[in-house]
Amino acid sequence: MIVESLAPELLSLILQSIESPRSLHNLISASPVCLRVFNQTSRLILSAVIQNTLPIINKRHLLALYQAPSPATRTGVSSFLDKYFDESSSFDFPTGRAELVELYKIYNRLSFLINEYLKRVDDLGLDDTILTPSRYEVTRLQRAFLRYGLYSRVFPADDTRPWEDPSPNHNFSAGEQFDLFINHLYPWECEEMVCVEQYFSILIGDFVDEIEDQLAEVVKSVLVPKTSKLSEESKDDSRDTSVKEDLRHFRNLDLTRLSMFSSDNRSEIHHNISYLASLGLDFVYDLIRADQEERSRLIRSNSPNFRDFLQEALNHSPDASEEREEDMASWEDDPFSIWEDEPSCNNLGWTQFGLPNRHREYLGIDTWGYLMSPLQELGYIFWDSSRFRSGLVDEKLRKAGAMSSEERKTRFSRRGKETFEELFKGYMIPGSELTRLESQFGYIRRPIPDESG
Repeated sequence: MIVESLAPELLSLILQSIESPRSLHNLISASPVCLRVFNQTSRLILSAVIQNTLPIINKRHLLALYQAPSPATRTGVSSFLDKYFDESSSFDFPTGRAELVELYKIYNRLSFLINEYLKRVDDLGLDDTILTPSRYEVTRLQRAFLRYGLYSRVFPADDTRPWEDPSPNHNFSAGEQFDLFINHLYPWECEEMVCVEQYFSILIGDFVDEIEDQLAEVVKSVLVPKTSKLSEESKDDSRDTSVKEDLRHFRNLDLTRLSMFSSDNRSEIHHNISYLASLGLDFVYDLIRADQEERSRLIRSNSPNFRDFLQEALNHSPDASEEREEDMASWEDDPFSIWEDEPSCNNLGWTQFGLPNRHREYLGIDTWGYLMSPLQELGYIFWDSSRFRSGLVDEKLRKAGAMSSEERKTRFSRRGKETFEELFKGYMIPGSELTRLESQFGYIRRPIPDESG
C-alpha cells in the first residue's frame, strides 16, 4: 500500500481529514502503519474526525447531550438549558481519549437509530432513495434525535421507590418542561422531536405486541375449558380435588404482575409506551439490538409506568399566533418556485402539512384522534423540497394527510384491541401456571433492601 511509505506526520494529517468514524475504523483495521500512527496520536485524530463528521449546527446538540447535568436538579438543568439556548455561549469539546471515545459511542448510536428509522420509512413505501438521505436531511434527522435525547436526559424518569432515599433528580412537571425547553424552540423544531417520539412509540408498541403474542400462545396452552365442562368433571367424587381447588378465573390481571396486560391498563397503554420512549436514545438502542428475551426483560422492567413527558408538556402550548395566517397566505401564493432548502429553517413539509393543521403554537401529540400521526410516521418534517416535487412522495404524504379518523384509529390506536381478560373470559387457569406466567411475562420489581440481602 502507498500509505505504508508515508511519513507518520503526513499519515496523521490524512487520518485527521477522514469524515466518518466508519472510514477511520476501516483504514486502521486494514493498515498496521495507520493503526500505529493512530495509537500515537489518537486524541488528535478522534477529535478531528468527530468534528468532520457532524454538521456545524449539530455539534452543539451532540456536546450538550454529552454534557447534560447528572443528577438533573432543578437549578442545574435550568442553568444548563439557559446556556444551551444561548447561541452566544459554547460547549467545550472534550480532549481526553476516554471522553472522545464516549462521544464516538453517542455518535455511533445516533447513526444506528437514524439508519433504523430510514429503513422503517422505506418499508412504509415513501421512497427507496430515502435510504440515502441528502446532507440537509441528515442534518435535520441528527438534530431531531439529538434534541430528543437531550430532552430525555435533562428531564429523566424517576425510577426510585418509596422505601428509598428521595431521587437526586428533580421531578419536572409538564409546565416546567415546556417553559425550560419547548418554549425556546420554533414550532417546526419541536415537530422534529415529536416525529422521533412517534417513531419510538410505534416501535415500542410493536415490541409490546410481540410480548403479548408470546403470552397469548402460552396462555392458550394452559387454560382449562370453560366452567360448564369443569362442572361435569366435578361429578367424579373419587377425583383428587387439589387441582380444581387451585383453579382461578383468568381475570383481574391488574391485581397480578401481569397488570400491563390488564383491561384497566389498556386505556392507559399509550402513556406506558410514552414512558418507555421517554427513557431516551440508549434505551431504544438497547431494545432494538436486544434478542427477544432481553427485549422483553427491558420492557417489563419499566412497565407499567407513567409520567409527564413531551406529550403532556405540549399541552401547555398557547394558541397559534397571527404569524400562522401570514405564513399560510405566503405559501398559498407560491408554494414551490422560491423555496430553498436550508436546515436552519423549516422544510417544505412543515409549510405544506404542518401549518394548515396548526391551531396551537405547537402541534402536540394526539393519542385520541391521531390527526398528524400518519404524516409524523412518514417524517414529513425532515425531507427536502425535491421529494415533495416527486410524484410518489407527494402522493404518499397527501394520502397520509387525508386519512380518515377511522383509518387513523385503526392504524395507531391500541385502546380498542381485545385484552386477554376479554379474549379468555370464562376460562380458568391453574394457580401454579399463573405464577409461572407472572414470572415469565409479568413486570419485574426491583427488590427492596432486605430482599436483596
